Amino acid sequence: MRAVISFVVFALAWELIGRFLITGAYAFAPLSVVVVEMWRQFASGAIFPHLLTSGYELGLGFGIAAVVGIAIGILVGVSETLADFLLPLIYAANATPIVALAPLFILLLGVGPISKVVVIFLLCYFAVLVNTVAGIRTVDRQLVEAARAFRANRLQIVRMVMLPFAVPFIIAGLRTALGRGLVGVIVAELYGASAGLGWLAWSASEQMNAKLLFVAVTILAVSGVTCTVALDVLERRIAPWRHPPLEVD
Repeated sequence: MRAVISFVVFALAWELIGRFLITGAYAFAPLSVVVVEMWRQFASGAIFPHLLTSGYELGLGFGIAAVVGIAIGILVGVSETLADFLLPLIYAANATPIVALAPLFILLLGVGPISKVVVIFLLCYFAVLVNTVAGIRTVDRQLVEAARAFRANRLQIVRMVMLPFAVPFIIAGLRTALGRGLVGVIVAELYGASAGLGWLAWSASEQMNAKLLFVAVTILAVSGVTCTVALDVLERRIAPWRHPPLEVD
């Protein structure tokens, strides 16, 4: 109910601001106008090519970043040697503004989907990697020693002790990566794109079409919220001990 109330208040504020404070149709659009325009876009089918383009680029870039980031993060987390060599480079790369390098990747890889997937991948990858390393390296050492006492080998320790302990860190990294990926969709499609929600938002802003701009932004925001909720559900399914039921006196 609290979440519903917050969304209702936000929607009401959006509508009132658009009706009474920022009344210029070229600068802002009330929520009701955005909803009508979104319905028109879906009813006409004009929005679907943009959804498919951005969904493909985000899904591929984020998916590869999640798999590779978790795998490399586990290796770096369990190996002191790899950590000594790679952690400084990882932290430096994580602090690098990848968004500023997007035009370079598009220049090198062309204006097709590959360059955009690469930009999204790089924006997502380091968030997953850094959080996975943090989760593995902060595991309770007493748990590791207990597993060794029961003659668990290294693979069993990683699979049965370290990974379950690191699940909240990994999910947090995926949440951060998802936000970065949505930003990457906008940035990557600013250069040389002909379809996609990022391109649609840029095109609408160039035409001073505020309602279409907010349609694209709203779809991205709803997608982000939906994926975040899905990640929360996934965490509760694979690590239920992290969310024990509340006790009622």
